[in-house]
Amino acid sequence: MQATEGAALTVDDPASNELVTPVRTVYSMASLDFQIVERAAKVGLDNLISREILGAVLAQQEAQVLNGSGSNGEVTGLLGTSGAGSISLTATSAYDLLDSVARAAQASHEATGQHPDVVVMAPRRWKWFLAKAGDRP
Repeated sequence: MQATEGAALTVDDPASNELVTPVRTVYSMASLDFQIVERAAKVGLDNLISREILGAVLAQQEAQVLNGSGSNGEVTGLLGTSGAGSISLTATSAYDLLDSVARAAQASHEATGQHPDVVVMAPRRWKWFLAKAGDRP
């Protein structure tokens, strides 16, 4: 803002850093006999094998996102990220969990000035929440 007419303007140059995000590959492999592969489509075994492989990949990916160390080819997980906040919770009802999620969203907004776009929750906790959602406080 210019203090008075004709006064020098204050110029702020934005600082920027290059964001470096390493790419990591999560994979799974199944060693199968060729005859099984030939016959798999006829009995639906290919779908079963694909689901098992996908399940293994997703389990590893979930573990990396939450607990990855950031070294030895692992990504840095949320729990290993410095400055990541947390909200303590001892939930006995779905309301308690929803209240904690709302407090975490508010804390995130206050810290960053941005509204969070996503809530990360363990599948076990999500299923518990859905089971309790019909209960009234």
